[in-house]
Amino acid sequence: MSVETTCARVESARIAVAATQRNLMEHDLIVPDVKPDMGRILHVDACPRITHVETSAGMVTAGGIIEYNVIYRGEKPEDGKVTRFTSTPAFTFSYENPEILPDLLCSVACETEHLEADLKNGRKLSISLIVSANIRLSRSTALEIPVDVTGLEEIQTLTGSLTGNSCFAVLQNKADIQGQVPVPNGKPAARDLLYHRARIKNCQCDETVEGVVMNGVLDLVVFYVSDDEDSSFQVFESEISFSATAGDPARIEKALWFVSSVQLEQVSCSIGEDSDGDTRMIQVEASAFFEVEGYAQRTLVYLEDAYSLSSPIQVKKEQAPLEMLHHTGHFQISGRDLLSPGKDMPEISEVLHAWCIPMITSSEITDGRLSLEGYFEVVTV
Repeated sequence: MSVETTCARVESARIAVAATQRNLMEHDLIVPDVKPDMGRILHVDACPRITHVETSAGMVTAGGIIEYNVIYRGEKPEDGKVTRFTSTPAFTFSYENPEILPDLLCSVACETEHLEADLKNGRKLSISLIVSANIRLSRSTALEIPVDVTGLEEIQTLTGSLTGNSCFAVLQNKADIQGQVPVPNGKPAARDLLYHRARIKNCQCDETVEGVVMNGVLDLVVFYVSDDEDSSFQVFESEISFSATAGDPARIEKALWFVSSVQLEQVSCSIGEDSDGDTRMIQVEASAFFEVEGYAQRTLVYLEDAYSLSSPIQVKKEQAPLEMLHHTGHFQISGRDLLSPGKDMPEISEVLHAWCIPMITSSEITDGRLSLEGYFEVVTV
C-alpha cells in the first residue's frame, strides 16, 4: 500500500528585500540668459522623480531627474523683483544586495532629506543634496503545506492551524491626474508662476466591478506674481481629487486593499483664463506611480506529526516564511516649537505659507508598542 501525502498550495506575495539608501548628489545650477543675476536667494526646492528602474542579479539601478526650483531677487536694484528659474539635471544610483534577483517586482520611492545651496556668483548656484531612496522588492511565493497522510492502517495525525491576513497580490500602475484650480476670491489674478509644491494624500483603495481602484487627493500649493501694478507675491492652496485603476486580480471575499507607496513622477502648472477672460485659472497635469497590496484572512491547517503502529513515520519540518498583516491604522502627532529666522534672514512681518515634512529616522517594537523617532522639516515663506 502506498503512502500519500495531501498538501495545500499556499501562494503569497512576500517582501524579499526592503532597504533605505541615502545618496549624495551635487549639481551646479546656471541662471538662464534671459533671467537677471541672482542677488538674494529666497527659496530653493528639490524634488527627485524616478523615471526608470532596472533589476539585475544582485543590483537595482534607478534613475530620474531632480526638479530644482529657485526663487530669488535680482542683484541690481532695477532687477529686485521676485524671479524664478528651474533646472532638471538627471541622476542615477545603484543599490547592491546579493538577495536581489532579476525576476523580483521592484519599486523605488525617493525624497529630499537635506539640501544646501551655495551662491558662487550671480549666475551660478551650487547644490549639495541628500536623496533618501526607499527600495522594496517582492516575489510571489508558492508553498506546498502537508495537511494529511493516507495509505497506512491505524494512522493518527496531529495538525495545527494558523490564521492571519496574508498578502495575495501586489499591483503597480500609473495615475494620470488632470484638472484646474481657480485663484481664490480676494486674491489678484496671476501673471507669472513662481513655484508649486504638490503631494499625494488621503489615498484609499476600493474593490469595484472594474477592479481595484485607488482614490486620492493631489494637494497643491501655488506661488505666483500678481497681474496688477503691485506685482505682489501671492500664494494659495487647493486640491484635486482623482482615481486610478490598479488592476483586476482574482476576487477574494473580504479582501483588504491598501496603498503601500505613492511617488509623484511629474507635476506641471500653467496659467489659464476663466470664463471672464481673466488669468485666474491654474491648469494642472500630474502623474504618479503607485503600488497597492491585497490581504485576505486565511486559516492555514498544517501537519505537525503523524503516528502509525504498523510503520514508522517521520515528518520532516522546514521553516517557511509567511508574512502576515498584523495591523493598519492612522495616528496623529502634535508638537510645538519656536522657529527663528537665520542670521542672514530679515525679521518676519508676514507669513504667506508654511508646511511641514515629517522624516522618520528609526523604528522599534518593544513591549507591544511601536516607537518612531524622527524630525520635522519646516519651510516658511
